[in-house]
Amino acid sequence: MWLAEEWKLPDIVLDTNLFHHAPSLAKRNEKHVAMIHIADYLTAKNIMSPTEKDPNYPLDPASLEILGYLKAILRTWKNHWAAFLSQMKYLNNFSIKEI
Repeated sequence: MWLAEEWKLPDIVLDTNLFHHAPSLAKRNEKHVAMIHIADYLTAKNIMSPTEKDPNYPLDPASLEILGYLKAILRTWKNHWAAFLSQMKYLNNFSIKEI
């Protein structure tokens, strides 16, 4: 993080960069970190991932608590997201991995 600190980036950027894989460790800007974590998780699981859909990339449940979501809401969101991605694949011949 020294580069981000050296460039005097805002704390929200520092915290999001540092904790987006483990939002439960964030002590400030928790909601922003949690939102980025969920977006990163869904992207890694559904669209593209340098880890090729790593089954070990966990969703930190703290992100749901921080944002006040229930797991059922996230499942519904994931299903809608998957349907949207399927349409994009069809329309754009965009290669995505199965969920």
